[in-house]
Parts: sequence; structure tokens; C-alpha cells
Amino acid sequence: MDKTNDTLHLFFAADVNYYQHLCVLIVSILENNPDEPFAFYVMTNRDDKEAEKIKGLANKYHNFDIRFIVMDDSLFEKFPLLIKHITLQMYYRFLIPLLAPELDKALYLDCDMVCNIGLRELWEIPLGNNYIGGCSVLKAEMIDPKAKEYLESIKYPNPHQAEKYICSGVLLMNLKKIRSDNKVSELLEWCRQTPHSKYTDQDAINCVFFDNIKLINLKWNYTTIAVGALRMKPANCILHFIGPMKPWKPTVICQLYSSHLYMKYWRRTPYRYRIIKYSMIRIFVYPFLLAQILFNPREILKAPERLLRWFVIKPLKRLFAAIIHKNPPVNK
Repeated sequence: MDKTNDTLHLFFAADVNYYQHLCVLIVSILENNPDEPFAFYVMTNRDDKEAEKIKGLANKYHNFDIRFIVMDDSLFEKFPLLIKHITLQMYYRFLIPLLAPELDKALYLDCDMVCNIGLRELWEIPLGNNYIGGCSVLKAEMIDPKAKEYLESIKYPNPHQAEKYICSGVLLMNLKKIRSDNKVSELLEWCRQTPHSKYTDQDAINCVFFDNIKLINLKWNYTTIAVGALRMKPANCILHFIGPMKPWKPTVICQLYSSHLYMKYWRRTPYRYRIIKYSMIRIFVYPFLLAQILFNPREILKAPERLLRWFVIKPLKRLFAAIIHKNPPVNK
């Protein structure tokens, strides 16, 4: 790939166990940005041959370079991990300004995502005097009724402005300003001083950067919580599988469209051989998952509406689209 000033520099953090999901994300980015030049940086905990599968994507896609950076986990040994599915890799994003001193800007993405949109618009958002750009956590008071109390416990500068609290899964970073103001050490120190923080990296970013965060459109970090709350299909966005309910887990129930999107890109990766095992487990546990839905009162109340949407409204939309000679709504 030719190096140009237009290159988008994207950082990811993943241990070897998460390489499949990182690969799915990278494929989704490349599929939806075929003409954009990318430089990918993977922050990981050790060298492993599994990295070759991701590097092998260059045989099909020719618009990216990729570099694996082995991190020193001892830097984060005493940092809190209070959520079961979270690992030390969440802290790696703090060090991006130091890992790439030649860059003024970078985009960080969590790996439990798929990208269903072009990224040039996001990359070109001006940050001005802000340290980062990010998406507000959707209606924090709805997600957690005790949000204000929690924000007070971590000494969030203004708990009454919960709408300014962002999700750290997508970060457009002003590396030059973060370095010049020595904010990396401040983020690390905040984590050491706040061991009771539940969402540690995210809490640190929001507390340390509070007055210098640019809120960006929700489509750049469209969480599965937002999908359920806003009742909208995530068509053109970065879809974030937030929380423990991941679409690659055959024993959990995920939103149908979200699972289809992940599966769509999974099939295009070197990890597609794992789909057979996933499907076999899924077939075995499906009756139990169905029973879980049927005997959940909340799900029973939703059933008529879902049946109407799946078997009446959606087919009619497709029929109407075909009649007027337009592409039918996305259902991949």
C-alpha cells in the first residue's frame, strides 16, 4: 500500500483469544472502505502465529498495512478488573499517544464491533482543542437508574451532565494534544487512585478529559443497547456488541440483525471454519434458548409485535421495493 497523508490510522487492542473478532472487524472495515488507505496497529499481549491469519487478509485486500505491537502487561498489574468479560487489554488505549509519536491523530476501536459504514467522515471530524471525540452513552439514566450515584462515586466532574459521559469503544484521539499536556500519566494515575471504578478505562477517560471531549454522532458507536432502546435497525454505522451478550457465543440470545451482521463478515475471514462448530452447538441449545424466551413474561408480551414485523411488515416492504425497482431494505 502506498503511504499518503490521507491514510487512516486505526488502533485495536486484543489478546490472542480475541483475534477472530478483531479479524471480523477488520474485514468489515475493508469491505466498506475499499478505496481508503489504512494503517492498522494491533496492541496485543504476546507474539503468536494466529497473527498470520489476520496478516493474510492482504492477499485479498490491498489497501492496508498492519503492525502488531506487543505490550507490557506489568504496567497494569494492579489496575482493577471488576467486570467478568473485561481484560487488561482495555488499558492499552491509554498508551497510543506514546506508541505513535509521529502521529497527530488516531482512531481507536474496540474489537467487539462490525463496521458497516465508510470511515472517512469520522476521521475528518475536527477535534479543535479537544483531546478526544466519542459518542455519549445513550440515556445513562435509562441504562442504570443509579447512574448519577455511580458518577459521584468516581468523582465525575459533573454528575448532572451524564449525557457528556462517553463510551470508550470508539475514540477519535488528538494524540498531539494528549502528549503535550502529559495526559497519559494522568490517566494511569487516575486508575491507580480509583480501584472501585467498574468501567475503569472509560471512567478514567471521562473524568480526565471531561472539559475537552467532543460529542460525535451516535452512528459512530451504535451499541446493541441503543438498538433495543431506539428500536432502529443499525444500517450505516459502527455496531458495538456491548456487554456480555456477544453474537459469536452460541449459548446466548442476541438481536437477530446484529447476529446476522457479525455472521456476514465472519464468513469472509480465515476463521470461517469455526462457524460449523458454532452452528452445531447452536442447534443443540436452541430449544433451551426458545424455552427461555417463551417463559419470560417480557418476551411473551413482545411476541405479537415481532411476528407482525417479521412476517408481515418486512415482506411487504420488500415487495413494495421490488415493485418500484429499488433495492430492498438490507437484511443480510
